Amino acid sequence: MEANKVAVLLGYGPGIGKAVATKWTANGFRVAIVARTLEKLEEACKEIAGMTPFACDSWESSILANTLTVVMTKMGPVDHLIFNAGSGVWKKYDEVGVEQLEMAMKINVFALLTATQSVCPTMAERGGGTVIVTGATASLRGMPFTSVFASAKAAQKSLAQSIARQMWEEGVHICYAIIDAVIGNAPGKMSAESIANEYWHLSTQTPDCWTFMHHIQTKDSDMSLL
Repeated sequence: MEANKVAVLLGYGPGIGKAVATKWTANGFRVAIVARTLEKLEEACKEIAGMTPFACDSWESSILANTLTVVMTKMGPVDHLIFNAGSGVWKKYDEVGVEQLEMAMKINVFALLTATQSVCPTMAERGGGTVIVTGATASLRGMPFTSVFASAKAAQKSLAQSIARQMWEEGVHICYAIIDAVIGNAPGKMSAESIANEYWHLSTQTPDCWTFMHHIQTKDSDMSLL
């Protein structure tokens, strides 16, 4: 049990977000859940004890930075950041506009930069911390219908890697989890609870065995990217 430790879950929802929050609170963390709609967050807090809601549009950098400042003022320094914010546009390159790519970059990349700049320096000062980024197979390959999504996810992975190369030396574990399956509780799918277990494993790794890119697949995956 990690009593009195603080985690920020950026991008709370009924899938990975809820499963991660459940896992972390069960292990003694106080969890700040961040998403756009306060009412939905407040309802979630009624279901899972140990969570505190913070409404925020993560793609607005100044708002996100201010929100994380409020989180740390109210709850204390952040020990773990789970960056689960994301967006998807499933169209070919000649069916999208620059504004859609810009929004995908704001949510997947700019927000990651703002979030890590907000919490990682204090993690380093305190001797450690963990940042887990929810990635996707699209970060490894572009497909015709993922022109926007793949571009943003590839940039996100590169940013996470750059941050990791700096912050690992300062004792902060930055890692990128590639979710290579549809999420759900059916054959061939990956359950959110299983993903949360993998995230917890990443968060408890010792510095002599840290992982950066954790490529999570099901037994039914085609393994074409390995």
